[in-house]
Amino acid sequence: MNSWLIRIGSIMASGGVIWAVYVATSNADVGAGALSAGLQRVFNQRGPMEICGLGVLLWLIGKWRSYVEVR
Repeated sequence: MNSWLIRIGSIMASGGVIWAVYVATSNADVGAGALSAGLQRVFNQRGPMEICGLGVLLWLIGKWRSYVEVR
């Protein structure tokens, strides 16, 4: 069970990062404010950061459960 949490969490986190990069670079213009405009698009759209956060949380829970023994 722990290895599945770790795997699913890492896949979800990487999917969220890929989605965030897609959102940041879609319709990207080259200019002085390109980076800030891309970050604003990522943080204003619902989805990529939440998926990434849930993936990291699942990964951390899986890692924690693999190191802790319950008596």
